[in-house]
Amino acid sequence: MKYLLIVYLTFLSLYSFSQTAIENFDDCSGEIFYIKVEEEPQFDNLGEDLYTYLNNAFENYKLFDKANGKIWISIIINEKGKACCKSFGNKTNKEVDSGIVREIINNMPNWKPAKQAGEIVVFLNNLILTVENGKIIKQ
Repeated sequence: MKYLLIVYLTFLSLYSFSQTAIENFDDCSGEIFYIKVEEEPQFDNLGEDLYTYLNNAFENYKLFDKANGKIWISIIINEKGKACCKSFGNKTNKEVDSGIVREIINNMPNWKPAKQAGEIVVFLNNLILTVENGKIIKQ
């Protein structure tokens, strides 16, 4: 019984230390947004896809150097295609400055905005990204 209690407490402590709360940011304008639309927003930075853009930006700051795990980024894309980081969560083996992630997202090139019923709308894009050896991999 004592052995089981020690094993349980060990797993509980390891599990609790590995959890990372998602940090929310309040600087995104617009309280009403879509999460499902007829035409989702598109990222295209002169032929560069979103994964390449994020990998290059994160590499410049050495954010996920040799990290493994998952990250969550919620991005609000407004009617003009401007991106704003709504929230960030980190479940990698490396501590990351969420302010830098927010800056990278807020300064990214404009997206092609989302459309619903032929009208341009505000969209919330929730990304769950896998990081392997410091690089975001396509799923």
